[in-house]
Amino acid sequence: MPREINFVAERRKIISKTQLRDRLWFKWASWALGVTGLIVVATVVVFVVLTYQSNQVKAEEETIRSQITSNQNNEAALVVYVRKLAALTQVYQDRQDKNNIISYFASILGVRATIVGITFDQINKLLQFQIQSDNIFSLRQVLDVLNSDDVKAKYPTVSFSKLTRDDTAKYNLTVSVPIR
Repeated sequence: MPREINFVAERRKIISKTQLRDRLWFKWASWALGVTGLIVVATVVVFVVLTYQSNQVKAEEETIRSQITSNQNNEAALVVYVRKLAALTQVYQDRQDKNNIISYFASILGVRATIVGITFDQINKLLQFQIQSDNIFSLRQVLDVLNSDDVKAKYPTVSFSKLTRDDTAKYNLTVSVPIR
């Protein structure tokens, strides 16, 4: 009988069980909300840090691009300078080779013949010079010298052309020597 009469005590037991269960749910929900909040805050912090780093990288990239652009004119000028220097070096080397060839042939011809004209074909790198001898005997000596083994060893591709005799009875011969 006492059980049926005390409705309030029964009700209080049910309410206190419900309150305990609600407190447990509230505790778990609070923990879940706290963890979710920490995840959101961590995500925002990571996003801000990565955005800051990305902006720094972009700024550094722009700086480097501007440096490259500013050096582009210097590089172009340097390339032009190097090409000009290479061309001048080649011209100087060709000139030196021509001088060596002329000096060599002038020394081996001696008094037998005189070099009277020089032409240079830049495209084919061919040096041509005209030699003049006073008579047929000196011309024969010149041809012997030019056909000698020493000359052929030093300049294997030397060739002769345009043998003429002018009005003053002098013989003219064109000698062609390719420059390496």
